[in-house]
Amino acid sequence: MVKKQKSAIEHKKGVFILFEASYKVIPFNVVLAIILSPVLYYNKVPSLLIEAWLGCMVFVSLIRWLYCKWALKKIASNNPTTPSIKIFALLAALMGATWVSIYFVAHPYLLGTQENAILLVFAGMCAGAISSLSVYPISYYSYILSMLLPVIIYNYWISGLDQTILATMTLAFTCILIIESKGNERLLTSTLNLSEEKEFLISKLEHISITDPLTGLYNRRYYNVKLPEEYNRSKRNKYPFTLISIDIDNFKLINDNLGHPYGDKFLVYTADLLTNTMKRSNDTVFRLGGDEFIAILANSSGEEAKQVCEKIKLQFKQENFPPLNDDELASKYQEILQKVTLSIGLVAVAYESTAKVEDIIVEADRALYKAKNSGKNKIITYSMAN
Repeated sequence: MVKKQKSAIEHKKGVFILFEASYKVIPFNVVLAIILSPVLYYNKVPSLLIEAWLGCMVFVSLIRWLYCKWALKKIASNNPTTPSIKIFALLAALMGATWVSIYFVAHPYLLGTQENAILLVFAGMCAGAISSLSVYPISYYSYILSMLLPVIIYNYWISGLDQTILATMTLAFTCILIIESKGNERLLTSTLNLSEEKEFLISKLEHISITDPLTGLYNRRYYNVKLPEEYNRSKRNKYPFTLISIDIDNFKLINDNLGHPYGDKFLVYTADLLTNTMKRSNDTVFRLGGDEFIAILANSSGEEAKQVCEKIKLQFKQENFPPLNDDELASKYQEILQKVTLSIGLVAVAYESTAKVEDIIVEADRALYKAKNSGKNKIITYSMAN
């Protein structure tokens, strides 16, 4: 499961690199075509042909540029579907074909050295495209083969000595480019793998740093961050806010008489009960340590939160407790667990309240202490309207 997720993220990053690099360099095709045009005019290539070629170059470049721009916006918006590499490769092939077309258009008007100058431009374009296109080889191959393969075939077809040498050299150069692009692809893939592995490990460490290892609930570290965030959000959005402090009564009896392994199971059971009851997206449950839990119920009134607490207490009963797989301790099991209950302190804060986060914590603690000191197994509610 993790590998699939990582592969998807890696693919998305590769697509982003491909489109971003191309988005930046595509205008260079038009600039280079404009620079090449005076040379063509000078060699008596018909102006109509040059202008038609320039128009095609601008049109194809614009289509590619707009597609890359759209693709980058789609990726930035976290759209689950990534832009099509096949369409990108097709547009890259169209760009290569547009470039090579000027070779055939101008060929009858050029001397050998001038023909070689155009081929040198092609070579530079193909070599430069390695960095921007080789992250997905199909894109790079589409670009260089559509540009160089027609030149190779045409010069072999003419079959003169000079043309055969030129075709062979171009073929060799194409093979070198393909080999170099494969090496660059491996390098980019390795870099993406390392980057993804680093992000994965950082994410895992962050998760570990804010999670209680026993119950899987958030820990005190995250509670200290989350509490002011949620309280401030409730004030901005003008909805009520409730903080609930929960403590297992007589939990020490479990550890002392039934053993710490069973005590751990009991804590996990309690955590599961809390998360299964407080399961709205606005509810967050924490284990602060020992048998002390706390919950944030955003956009929940005091009465609504109290109903949730009563539901928790209703389900927190002996028949639902984890079983004890120890015959020697079975005699103590019933007697001890009858004394295990929940004390809950609840503080409901109106959005108009001017109370500080520290005040809310104090009130929640005070409500919990009152519940425990007045016989335990109670829900005590405080309100903070001002």
